[in-house]
Amino acid sequence: MKGLLKKYKLDGVKHANTPMALSTKLDLNPSGESASEKVYRGIIGSLLYVIASRRYIMFSACRCAWFKSVATKSHLTVVKRIFRYLL
Repeated sequence: MKGLLKKYKLDGVKHANTPMALSTKLDLNPSGESASEKVYRGIIGSLLYVIASRRYIMFSACRCAWFKSVATKSHLTVVKRIFRYLL
């Protein structure tokens, strides 16, 4: 896990209490600034690998995986919060 955090430069971040905020609404936002598909897909793939041992993040990770091809900066922020929750 520490290797994944270091890979995505999340090793010095603050812990989050929940994997997703209750007010988070993930949807298609064509007007939002797009995120790097390579980075987003890499993070999602890592999260799906982590689900094998930490099933309590399954809903959040799978919900974010729906937006692999149209990810925006807001989607990337949510995925990073899931990693912060796993600290």
